[in-house]
Amino acid sequence: MPKPIRDLFCLSGRVALVTGGAGHLGTAISRALAEAGATAVIASRNLAECRRLAARLEADGLRALTVRMDVTSDASVKRALAEVKRRAGRLDIVVNNAYACVPKRLGELTPTEYTRTLDGCLTSAFRVANAALPLIEKSPAASIVNISTMYALVSPDPATYEGTPYMSPPGYGEAKAGMIQMTRYLAAYLALRGVRVNAVSPGPFPHGKSASDRKFMKRLAERCLLGRTGRPEEIGGAVLFLASDASSFITGQNLVVDGGWTVR
Repeated sequence: MPKPIRDLFCLSGRVALVTGGAGHLGTAISRALAEAGATAVIASRNLAECRRLAARLEADGLRALTVRMDVTSDASVKRALAEVKRRAGRLDIVVNNAYACVPKRLGELTPTEYTRTLDGCLTSAFRVANAALPLIEKSPAASIVNISTMYALVSPDPATYEGTPYMSPPGYGEAKAGMIQMTRYLAAYLALRGVRVNAVSPGPFPHGKSASDRKFMKRLAERCLLGRTGRPEEIGGAVLFLASDASSFITGQNLVVDGGWTVR
């Protein structure tokens, strides 16, 4: 008999690693997976932030672990995954959410800095997936979810950012476009090893200073068919779907969560 629909989204007993897991979207992703029953392994360079989020999740009766991980460092990634294996004993889900880029505009960014952005946004995700493979492929429900962006699909419109301090820096969208192709590649080669690989491409999910800039927020909202920007939990739900048995026949796909930004 097929599972009841609610059971398809249940992650009870599974362990889910979320890189950048205490950040803006990472917090929502970590919480969504934990609320579905998983032990959320919150990974970041900022271990203090991870611990604060873990404490909030545990106060709500959820399960969480924390590990320090710098996704731009092979050694750091390997140490963190060894710690996950030692403390959790397994790994079922990897969410590549962390990224690092150099926030400079076109004409200011050097080729070396451009390369650093490519590493921080693309190579870093491969680094984590590659290092996690020996552990995650042992899971009967292995799933990797890569967080890309709408700017992997369309170019930023300079008019959106004109007169503001905000930007989509060179290299970011290019790297994230590569992540979508990497998702397809990994899906093809890991399918026979029982690992599903998918991507999520968020649209505008502003935070920090930009979220309190009414003029800028209006520009973003007007570009979306739904007339508003995204809420972090809306990414959490998309990741939960791709990490769970509800998407057990889906691999190599990119789920766009952008309020309709890229439709027109």
